[in-house]
Parts: sequence; structure tokens; C-alpha cells
Amino acid sequence: MENESKVIFESTMFSRPEHDYLNYILNKSTFNNGMDLRNRYSHTQPSDDDEANYLIFLNLFVLTVIKINDEFCMFDDLKMSQAAMEKQ
Repeated sequence: MENESKVIFESTMFSRPEHDYLNYILNKSTFNNGMDLRNRYSHTQPSDDDEANYLIFLNLFVLTVIKINDEFCMFDDLKMSQAAMEKQ
């Protein structure tokens, strides 16, 4: 499938749609109407809508933890399948 360009393998943790979602939330590099939360909190004082932004940041944190856990699970599965192949 890779030779037929149906699947693309990259060395990034997030897929392209996930990367676009993070860019939309955190900065305006890809989307003009993005939320730009990274610049808002690094250059200005927090405002009244901090509770809603807190939930957005919590969502991004959970997404990142799930992706890291998925990487560890895939690594363990790969290691176990390689060990099973060596036993045969």
C-alpha cells in the first residue's frame, strides 16, 4: 500500500488532521480564524473566558497523553511479535 501511495508513513506522533487541529487551537499558522491560544497566553494577560480555555487545554493534554500511550502500546506489540518470530 505504501508503494501505491495509499498509505503514508511519517515519523511524527500526530497525524496530519490532528496536527491541523492543534494548529487551529494553538496558533494561526495554518488557519486565519484559529483560536490562537498559545499567543494569547504567552503575550497577554488572561481574560474572563479562562474556564472555557482551560477545558480546551485539558482536552489537548488528554489527546497528547492518549497518543503517547498508543505509541507505547504499539512499541510493546511490535516487540512481542518480534520475540515470537525469533522463537519460531
